[in-house]
Amino acid sequence: MRKKSRDKLSKTVRGRGISPVVRAIQEFETGAKDMKTQSAQVAKDIAEIRTQYGAIKKLNDAEKYKQFADIQLQILDLTEKSIKAIDTFLDSVSAMITSGTLTKASFNQAKDALFNEVSPMGNQAQKLSTKAKDLREKNKLF
Repeated sequence: MRKKSRDKLSKTVRGRGISPVVRAIQEFETGAKDMKTQSAQVAKDIAEIRTQYGAIKKLNDAEKYKQFADIQLQILDLTEKSIKAIDTFLDSVSAMITSGTLTKASFNQAKDALFNEVSPMGNQAQKLSTKAKDLREKNKLF
């Protein structure tokens, strides 16, 4: 929130404690910052895991392991896309808060757009995870 907006809001609620709206905005901003920190760490972890699965794909005479690694890499791609979509959502809502344009309708529209984007990726990742598990169990991998 801009300083000018916060000062104005502060004057409005002075003496009455923190309003539920201000508290909710503060909690969102803190939560968004924490989520972005966590997503940055997940991105680093994904890069490390991707390297490990990439090494498996270079093995000779290990086709089932290569198939397993390929599936895991697809899951990592979907996970990265989901994280980017969530980060974009958080940035969008933060921008609406800062500009003073956040409404229940605009939040719900952004939330629904996020769900519509991420949900199919989650479903696909779940299918791939099941496929990887079946491949691992059937071929006694790892």
